[in-house]
Amino acid sequence: MKMVRINLKHLKIGFLIILIVLSVIFTRMVLSYDNEEVRIMKMHLTVGETIGFDVATELLEFGKATPLSVIKRTMILSNRNTTKLVHITALGELKDWIGVSENNFIMYPGDSRDLGVKVFAPQDAKKGEYEGKLKIKFTEVEDEV
Repeated sequence: MKMVRINLKHLKIGFLIILIVLSVIFTRMVLSYDNEEVRIMKMHLTVGETIGFDVATELLEFGKATPLSVIKRTMILSNRNTTKLVHITALGELKDWIGVSENNFIMYPGDSRDLGVKVFAPQDAKKGEYEGKLKIKFTEVEDEV
């Protein structure tokens, strides 16, 4: 009988710990959901012997490039609601070849901004298709007084 009480006591403590952990996780999810928005834009580049371009709108298409080429595209970012901090990260095969004209900047409600995105194909780039993603994170911040 004594063993059953110990197990029930441990079970109650374990249940309480699980309940606390789930509550913390749920609270963090709700708070981060309200304060952050993440947009992912796919990127594509073809490295070859010629240069060309593509005017696709569903992805950031850099077209064709030769090694040592630089290609620039412009994206327009708009902010309609609250003041946001904008942080941009390149991911995938193109992550080390990408540069942006600005990063870690504030956008106020009603702001619109042209963002330059450049890809540089290094000298040792092999012919082929390269993919990546541009992650744009908008984090709500307090308005400055």
